[in-house]
Amino acid sequence: MERRLYAYDRSQVTMSGGTIVSCLQAYDSSRINVSGGSIDYSLHAYGSSRIDVSGGSMGGCLSAENSSQVTMSGGSIGERLSACNQGQITMFGGSVSQELRVSDSSTLTIHGSDFAVDGQPFGYGELISIVGSNYSFEPCRYLTGILASGDLLNNDFRIGNNGKIVLVPEPASAVMLGLGSLFLALRRRRQ
Repeated sequence: MERRLYAYDRSQVTMSGGTIVSCLQAYDSSRINVSGGSIDYSLHAYGSSRIDVSGGSMGGCLSAENSSQVTMSGGSIGERLSACNQGQITMFGGSVSQELRVSDSSTLTIHGSDFAVDGQPFGYGELISIVGSNYSFEPCRYLTGILASGDLLNNDFRIGNNGKIVLVPEPASAVMLGLGSLFLALRRRRQ
Protein backbone atom coordinates (compact mmCIF):
# COMPACT_ATOMS: atom_id res chain seq x y z
CA MET A 1 0.00 0.00 0.00
CA GLU A 2 1.45 3.35 -1.12
CA ARG A 3 0.60 6.68 0.45
CA ARG A 4 1.25 8.81 -2.67
CA LEU A 5 2.71 8.08 -6.06
CA TYR A 6 4.07 10.69 -8.49
CA ALA A 7 5.19 10.07 -12.07
CA TYR A 8 7.69 12.63 -13.48
CA ASP A 9 9.71 13.14 -16.67
CA ARG A 10 7.97 10.80 -19.13
CA SER A 11 7.52 8.03 -16.55
CA GLN A 12 5.02 5.22 -17.01
CA VAL A 13 2.87 3.72 -14.26
CA THR A 14 0.50 0.75 -14.58
CA MET A 15 -1.94 0.05 -11.75
CA SER A 16 -3.99 -3.15 -11.87
CA GLY A 17 -4.54 -3.74 -8.15
CA GLY A 18 -3.61 -2.60 -4.67
CA THR A 19 -4.36 0.66 -2.90
CA ILE A 20 -2.92 4.15 -2.94
CA VAL A 21 -4.05 5.87 0.26
CA SER A 22 -3.83 9.44 -1.03
CA CYS A 23 -3.19 10.37 -4.68
CA LEU A 24 -1.60 9.34 -7.97
CA GLN A 25 -0.30 12.20 -10.13
CA ALA A 26 1.37 12.38 -13.55
CA TYR A 27 3.67 15.27 -14.56
CA ASP A 28 5.93 16.16 -17.48
CA SER A 29 4.50 14.00 -20.30
CA SER A 30 4.14 10.90 -18.09
CA ARG A 31 1.59 8.15 -18.65
CA ILE A 32 -0.62 6.25 -16.18
CA ASN A 33 -2.81 3.21 -16.95
CA VAL A 34 -5.34 2.19 -14.29
CA SER A 35 -7.25 -1.07 -14.80
CA GLY A 36 -7.90 -2.04 -11.18
CA GLY A 37 -7.18 -1.29 -7.54
CA SER A 38 -8.21 1.78 -5.60
CA ILE A 39 -6.98 5.30 -5.09
CA ASP A 40 -8.50 6.68 -1.93
CA TYR A 41 -8.31 10.30 -2.96
CA SER A 42 -7.49 11.52 -6.47
CA LEU A 43 -5.86 10.89 -9.84
CA HIS A 44 -4.47 13.93 -11.72
CA ALA A 45 -2.67 14.54 -15.03
CA TYR A 46 -0.53 17.69 -15.44
CA GLY A 47 1.90 19.02 -18.03
CA SER A 48 0.95 17.11 -21.21
CA SER A 49 0.58 13.79 -19.39
CA ARG A 50 -1.90 11.04 -20.24
CA ILE A 51 -4.11 8.84 -18.06
CA ASP A 52 -6.15 5.85 -19.27
CA VAL A 53 -8.73 4.45 -16.84
CA SER A 54 -10.45 1.16 -17.68
CA GLY A 55 -11.24 -0.02 -14.15
CA GLY A 56 -10.55 0.54 -10.47
CA SER A 57 -11.96 3.19 -8.19
CA MET A 58 -11.02 6.69 -7.10
CA GLY A 59 -12.52 8.05 -3.89
CA GLY A 60 -11.96 11.65 -4.92
CA CYS A 61 -11.63 13.24 -8.34
CA LEU A 62 -10.06 12.51 -11.72
CA SER A 63 -8.68 15.53 -13.57
CA ALA A 64 -6.82 16.58 -16.71
CA GLU A 65 -4.95 19.89 -16.46
CA ASN A 66 -2.32 21.83 -18.40
CA SER A 67 -2.78 20.22 -21.85
CA SER A 68 -3.07 16.69 -20.43
CA GLN A 69 -5.41 13.94 -21.66
CA VAL A 70 -7.60 11.46 -19.82
CA THR A 71 -9.52 8.58 -21.42
CA MET A 72 -12.10 6.85 -19.23
CA SER A 73 -13.69 3.59 -20.41
CA GLY A 74 -14.52 2.10 -17.01
CA GLY A 75 -13.95 2.46 -13.29
CA SER A 76 -15.64 4.69 -10.75
CA ILE A 77 -14.97 8.16 -9.42
CA GLY A 78 -16.29 9.05 -5.96
CA GLU A 79 -16.35 12.80 -6.52
CA ARG A 80 -15.90 14.79 -9.75
CA LEU A 81 -14.44 14.54 -13.23
CA SER A 82 -12.65 17.77 -14.07
CA ALA A 83 -10.81 19.31 -17.05
CA CYS A 84 -9.11 22.72 -16.89
CA ASN A 85 -6.28 24.70 -18.49
CA GLN A 86 -6.66 23.04 -21.92
CA GLY A 87 -7.14 19.54 -20.49
CA GLN A 88 -8.91 16.95 -22.64
CA ILE A 89 -11.10 14.14 -21.29
CA THR A 90 -12.79 11.47 -23.41
CA MET A 91 -15.40 9.32 -21.68
CA PHE A 92 -16.75 6.01 -23.06
CA GLY A 93 -17.78 4.36 -19.77
CA GLY A 94 -17.46 4.27 -16.01
CA SER A 95 -19.27 6.26 -13.37
CA VAL A 96 -18.83 9.63 -11.69
CA SER A 97 -20.66 10.11 -8.37
CA GLN A 98 -20.74 13.89 -8.37
CA GLU A 99 -20.13 16.75 -10.80
CA LEU A 100 -18.63 17.07 -14.27
CA ARG A 101 -16.58 20.28 -14.42
CA VAL A 102 -14.98 21.82 -17.52
CA SER A 103 -13.21 25.20 -17.72
CA ASP A 104 -10.35 27.23 -19.17
CA SER A 105 -10.47 26.12 -22.84
CA SER A 106 -10.82 22.43 -21.93
CA THR A 107 -13.03 19.77 -23.51
CA LEU A 108 -14.93 16.80 -22.12
CA THR A 109 -16.04 14.50 -24.97
CA ILE A 110 -18.71 11.96 -24.02
CA HIS A 111 -19.56 9.04 -26.32
CA GLY A 112 -23.05 7.60 -25.89
CA SER A 113 -26.74 8.00 -26.67
CA ASP A 114 -30.07 9.25 -25.31
CA PHE A 115 -28.56 12.46 -23.91
CA ALA A 116 -30.76 14.95 -22.07
CA VAL A 117 -29.91 18.28 -20.42
CA ASP A 118 -32.09 19.33 -17.49
CA GLY A 119 -34.62 16.69 -18.53
CA GLN A 120 -34.89 17.88 -22.15
CA PRO A 121 -33.62 15.60 -24.96
CA PHE A 122 -30.44 17.09 -26.39
CA GLY A 123 -29.17 14.81 -29.12
CA TYR A 124 -25.53 15.47 -30.01
CA GLY A 125 -23.23 18.47 -30.23
CA GLU A 126 -21.61 20.98 -27.88
CA LEU A 127 -22.65 22.28 -24.50
CA ILE A 128 -20.99 25.56 -23.50
CA SER A 129 -21.05 28.07 -20.66
CA ILE A 130 -24.26 30.01 -20.05
CA VAL A 131 -22.67 32.95 -18.22
CA GLY A 132 -19.29 32.93 -20.01
CA SER A 133 -17.32 33.26 -16.79
CA ASN A 134 -15.70 31.04 -14.15
CA TYR A 135 -17.52 27.71 -13.66
CA SER A 136 -18.30 28.67 -10.03
CA PHE A 137 -20.63 31.42 -11.33
CA GLU A 138 -22.44 29.03 -13.67
CA PRO A 139 -25.81 27.56 -12.79
CA CYS A 140 -25.61 23.87 -12.06
CA ARG A 141 -27.15 21.87 -14.93
CA TYR A 142 -27.99 18.18 -15.20
CA LEU A 143 -26.85 15.70 -17.87
CA THR A 144 -28.19 12.18 -18.40
CA GLY A 145 -27.61 9.53 -21.05
CA ILE A 146 -26.23 6.09 -21.78
CA LEU A 147 -22.47 5.88 -22.29
CA ALA A 148 -21.00 3.84 -25.17
CA SER A 149 -20.12 1.09 -22.65
CA GLY A 150 -23.76 0.87 -21.51
CA ASP A 151 -23.04 2.61 -18.19
CA LEU A 152 -25.50 5.32 -17.17
CA LEU A 153 -24.57 9.00 -17.18
CA ASN A 154 -26.44 10.89 -14.47
CA ASN A 155 -24.52 13.99 -13.34
CA ASP A 156 -24.66 17.65 -12.50
CA PHE A 157 -22.28 19.71 -14.63
CA ARG A 158 -20.74 23.18 -14.85
CA ILE A 159 -18.86 24.73 -17.76
CA GLY A 160 -16.79 27.90 -17.54
CA ASN A 161 -14.22 30.03 -19.38
CA ASN A 162 -14.44 28.66 -22.95
CA GLY A 163 -14.76 25.06 -21.82
CA LYS A 164 -17.14 22.69 -23.56
CA ILE A 165 -18.76 19.29 -23.31
CA VAL A 166 -19.09 17.53 -26.65
CA LEU A 167 -21.73 14.79 -26.89
CA VAL A 168 -20.87 12.23 -29.58
CA PRO A 169 -23.14 9.37 -30.74
CA GLU A 170 -21.79 5.93 -29.99
CA PRO A 171 -21.05 3.93 -33.16
CA ALA A 172 -24.42 2.14 -33.41
CA SER A 173 -26.30 5.45 -33.09
CA ALA A 174 -24.01 7.08 -35.64
CA VAL A 175 -24.72 4.26 -38.09
CA MET A 176 -28.47 4.59 -37.52
CA LEU A 177 -28.29 8.38 -38.03
CA GLY A 178 -26.32 7.84 -41.25
CA LEU A 179 -28.79 5.23 -42.53
CA GLY A 180 -31.70 7.53 -41.69
CA SER A 181 -30.09 10.39 -43.61
CA LEU A 182 -29.41 8.10 -46.58
CA PHE A 183 -33.02 6.86 -46.55
CA LEU A 184 -34.34 10.45 -46.55
CA ALA A 185 -32.02 11.44 -49.39
CA LEU A 186 -33.12 8.46 -51.49
CA ARG A 187 -36.77 9.18 -50.74
CA ARG A 188 -36.41 12.82 -51.83
CA ARG A 189 -34.63 11.75 -54.98
CA ARG A 190 -37.47 9.44 -55.97
CA GLN A 191 -40.11 12.16 -55.56
